[in-house]
Amino acid sequence: MTASADDVGGLIGFNSGPLKKSYAKPGTVSGANRVGGLVGRNQGTIETSYAVKSVSGTTYVGGLVGQSASNSSASGIQAQAR
Repeated sequence: MTASADDVGGLIGFNSGPLKKSYAKPGTVSGANRVGGLVGRNQGTIETSYAVKSVSGTTYVGGLVGQSASNSSASGIQAQAR
């Protein structure tokens, strides 16, 4: 997935709820700010999820999550970033 926007994720751009047992298929994710292999920006919970992605962006770039808010949580997660 390639976008010139913010909040770009391999599965979800912006997450504010529970995300459980999710997987983003191998591929490429590219965007501007808050770019992640699974979720671009997280303000919810992520559990037992993983992503296999090549990720690129300008700021807040991560193999699994680009940016997480202070009130978010994550457990049992994995990322294989390329």
